[in-house]
Amino acid sequence: MQIERKESSIEKAFVAACRRYGGIAKKQTAGGGDLDRRVIWPKGVTTYAELKRGRNSVRSKAQQDEVGLLMSMGHLAMFIDNEMDIAMFIKLSMERVMAQP
Repeated sequence: MQIERKESSIEKAFVAACRRYGGIAKKQTAGGGDLDRRVIWPKGVTTYAELKRGRNSVRSKAQQDEVGLLMSMGHLAMFIDNEMDIAMFIKLSMERVMAQP
């Protein structure tokens, strides 16, 4: 059973996990559908995340469109709602890093 956490708590765990694996989770504040975090990884890999409080949190059309656009261009972009999502994001990000020469 997942316990719903505050977005700030999920954000803290997300930033710590990225740092643990060599990433820098930069906060984005431009708005207009921009996702919460841009994560810069070794070997020139960049991924994107929108952090939410839980599965029932509102995902704006602009955010959904941004995730779709980024993914259609070959980027990793995800909504992060809980620790399992964080683990999946890290796994997928590390696969991209390890695929680089």
